[in-house]
Amino acid sequence: EKAGNLQPWEAIVVENAPLGVEASTAARIFTVCVNSGHMPTEVFREKGADVILDSMTELACRWTALCG
Repeated sequence: EKAGNLQPWEAIVVENAPLGVEASTAARIFTVCVNSGHMPTEVFREKGADVILDSMTELACRWTALCG
């Protein structure tokens, strides 16, 4: 409701924490994980992230493709 009554398929979540990834995938929202810390990539894969990137720079470079 706070986001304008969007449906899950109308949103993208960008997250960098396992609990955030878990919450957004549980809500069936497309989830991009930016692994900005020292967490193993597999943790985010297990939580259900749709895309896992290594940096905000990589996110910026791939944003158009992700949203296209």
